Parts: sequence; C-alpha cells; structure tokens
Amino acid sequence: MTRVLQIVEASDADLAEWDAFIQASPAATFFHRFGWRNVIKRTYGYSSCYLMAKRGGRIEGVLPLIDVTSPIFGRNLISTAFTVGGGIVAGDAAARSALAEAAVEEGRKRRVKYVELRSRTADLEGWAVKDSVYAGFERLIPQDADENLKEIPRKRRAEVRKAITSLEAGEVKYHYTKDVEPFYGLYAFAMREHGTPVFPRRFASEQMREFGEDAEILVITAGGEAVLSLLTFNFRDYVLPYYFAAGPRAREFRAFDLAIWLQMRRGAERGARIFDFGRAKFGAGSFDYKMHWGFEPAALGYQYALIGARETPNVNPNNPKFARVSEAWKRLPLPVANLAGPLLARHLA
Repeated sequence: MTRVLQIVEASDADLAEWDAFIQASPAATFFHRFGWRNVIKRTYGYSSCYLMAKRGGRIEGVLPLIDVTSPIFGRNLISTAFTVGGGIVAGDAAARSALAEAAVEEGRKRRVKYVELRSRTADLEGWAVKDSVYAGFERLIPQDADENLKEIPRKRRAEVRKAITSLEAGEVKYHYTKDVEPFYGLYAFAMREHGTPVFPRRFASEQMREFGEDAEILVITAGGEAVLSLLTFNFRDYVLPYYFAAGPRAREFRAFDLAIWLQMRRGAERGARIFDFGRAKFGAGSFDYKMHWGFEPAALGYQYALIGARETPNVNPNNPKFARVSEAWKRLPLPVANLAGPLLARHLA
C-alpha cells in the first residue's frame, strides 16, 4: 500500500530531523539548514514557512521559505532570503512537485508578489527562470599542498607564492576567532566601497551563535592592523568562504589571495573535498577574479512563481534603477553609511 504524501509546516521541534535530512541529501546546501530560520528571525524579525513533504512520518523533501515584507519591493516568499542558496530538496519527483505546489498556494494565501527559489538548477515546470545573472564556482580541493598550488593558474599562483612568502617572513599574520568585531568593521568599509548597504552586526553574530563550529572568522593582520577578514562556513565536505571583509590595505598585502589559500588548506586538513567559491554576477570583477583562480562558472537557475507580479524581479546593482543610488552610496561618509546601511539592508533580501 502506497503511503500518502503530506505537506506540513516545520516547527522548532523538527530542527534535528530537518538537518539530518539536509545532511544526507546530496543536493542540499548550507543555506537549507534549519538554523537560517532562527538567524533571520532574531536579526530582522521576519517570519518563515519551512515546508516538509512527509510520507509515513518520514521526511521526503523540504523547502525553506522566508516571508519578507518591504515597502520597497513588496511582500515575497524567498528561499532562502539573505543568502545565495535555497530551493526544494526532495528525494523524488512527487515530493518536489508537492512542495512547489504548496509554495505557490502559500504565496497566494499571503498575497505575495512572487515566490523565489534560489536553486542551483531550474527543474520546475511552469516557473519563470533567471539563469543569466549569477554563476556559481566550485572545484575539488587537492589534499596535497604542492598539487593544490600547481592547479592554480600561473599568474595567480605567483601572487599566492608571494603571499605565502610574506606570511613566512612575518610581514603578515593570521588567526581564527568567533568575535565578529574585527570582521564587521572591515566588512562595513568594504560594503560602502561597493555602494551596498551593510547588514546589521547582529546578522553576523547570530550566524556565529547558531552554526557553532561550522562558522569561523579568519583575520589577517599587518603590523597589528586587521587588513582583511573572512567569514567561512563548513558543510559536509564543502568549504564556503562567504563574506570577504577587506580594508584599504588588503591588496597591498595580497590578503585576498592569502585568505583563499589558507581556507583551501584548512579545508583540506579537516577532510573537505570541495571549495565553494560562491556566486558572482556575469561580467563583474569578482567573476573574473574567480576565473583567474582556475574556477569554471556554472549558471545558477533561480526560479520564480509570479503571483502578484507580472515579471521576474531585477533586484541587483546591475539594474539601472539602482546604479545611481549605488554610486551615491559610495560617497557617503563611513559613519553615515554604517548607521543607515542596516536599516536598508533588511529590505535587500
């Protein structure tokens, strides 16, 4: 007898079962973890709708959705808001289809403009797709350091060697910490330089609190001054260098290259196999930089169920509507940007 598939909303009591399913699902990402529900709620106050497809009491699929309401962009369900990943993780087509239908129904009940799934690939029939904005970058991490160096393209490898030499000479130093303070100061500066409002300090501290040893902060210093910091996530056999926080002297000390190298080797030492270099917009400087490291881009297929909206959203700095605002933001005094940024960032999910 075939057991009926049910769609239910997860509660706090389902955390362990949810994360066990995510841990065992090859298609799942760090951004499917139940903890993001708590991080976003405690930071921004947004509610969520974490859906589970269950058969005979056993999870067959999950879909994390964050209910984001903004006077700028309206109300939307996003999987997963304030991250670069999400979407449906399911063991079979029936669970996937049922979760997609439930998400649309939930969107209609909440009268949202759209439901957005930040999936790696687009596989839902009838959903709008945007796969020309972002690309993801992943590759295997050689366990041997010399082999790791050889796999880096020649010009970038030369820069990495110089960074390693500076480290060995004591010109730069590094350490790991759970303290968000050195990271946040540099990150706020970097975001102002990019013309983007910085998220609240609490968003970083809640991530460190929620994810424990799976989140760590690298700090690179020169002459006792922090020049670059990097918040990294560890998930299964993945290393995810996620938030780069660079000060004005980061390039002078090749701190970007050193940070990436250090995280590759740290990941290899703990048994990680895959270095997830995150996403980048096609045509952006970060896109080219990742290519220079020898990573190949893979287009990300974000999916949209349009409910109140007539067209897919275009919420990114490449949109001409936001270009002038971004340029103006770069000219703000840093204290002003740091004060206003967290107030605006809650709307940039």
